[in-house]
Amino acid sequence: MPGQSQQMPPQNPQTPEAQKKKRSKRTPENVADILDRRNESRRYMQINYWDQWEDVFRASKCRTKPIMVTDKTGNEVEDKTRTNVAMPELSLIIRRKTARLTATPPQINYTIAAGGDTGLAERLTAWAYQQFDRSGEAQEHRKLVQSAQTFGYGIAKLFWDTVEVDRQFFVQNEGMAIADKGYASQRPTKVKQFEGPVSKNVFVGDFFIEPGGANLNVSGWAIENYWETDVWLKKMAAKTYIDPDDQSEQPIFDPKAIQELSDMPSWQPIYQQQ
Repeated sequence: MPGQSQQMPPQNPQTPEAQKKKRSKRTPENVADILDRRNESRRYMQINYWDQWEDVFRASKCRTKPIMVTDKTGNEVEDKTRTNVAMPELSLIIRRKTARLTATPPQINYTIAAGGDTGLAERLTAWAYQQFDRSGEAQEHRKLVQSAQTFGYGIAKLFWDTVEVDRQFFVQNEGMAIADKGYASQRPTKVKQFEGPVSKNVFVGDFFIEPGGANLNVSGWAIENYWETDVWLKKMAAKTYIDPDDQSEQPIFDPKAIQELSDMPSWQPIYQQQ
C-alpha cells in the first residue's frame, strides 16, 4: 500500500505513544502518490524508449555495442577477435544540423500595435536579449536542439534563479595586518552576475511523462528525476515569496523540513530502488 511501511508488524502490541511515532514516520499520502507516478512513468519510459535511445546515443558517439562471449570459466567477456566498427555518419549529421539550427539566436523581439510606443518595444527586446546572453541560455539551447536531433525528443525547463560568479577584490589592510599580509590582500567574493529567468536542458533519460502519453502536451504530469547538493538546499532555504492572500513574505520551503533533511546522514542511492 502506498505510504505504508514494508516491514513486518511486531508480535507484541505497541503503546499509543509508539503507534503515534510510527504513524508520523509514514510517507504522506500526497508524497506517496507522486512516488508511485514517478515509478510507473519511469518504468513506461524504460520499456518503450530507453533501449532505442541507448543505441542512438552510442551511435552518435561513434561507439559500438561490445560483442560479448562466454569464456571457459563461464564469464562474459568481450570478443576482440571480431571486427566491431562504428561509422561517423550519424554523428556528423547530428552535429551539422545542430550547428545550422543554432547558428543564430532565436527571435525574441517584442512588437507593438500600430501607433504604439516603438521605444518600449526596443527596450523590451534589448532586455530579452540581455537575459538570453547573461543567463547562459545559448549553451542550454544548443543542448536542447542537439537532444531533439539525436533522440527526436528534447526538454528544457525555465525557472527564476540567480547566477553568481567568484571575483577577487583587493582590500587595503590597516594596523598589524600590514605586517602579516602587506598593504593589500585579496578577498574572494561572490558577485551577482544575473538574476532572472534561466533555462536548463533536461536529459531525456531523467524525464518521465504519463504512461501512454504520446507527448508532453497530452501528458497528465511530468516528472524530472535529478539530484541536488546541500549547497543548493542552503540556497533555497534563503529564498522567499510573497503570499498572494496576505501579501506576507514566506519561505518557499518549510524550514523544519529543510532542517530534517540536513540532519539526515549521507547514503548511497540505488537508482532503481530509491
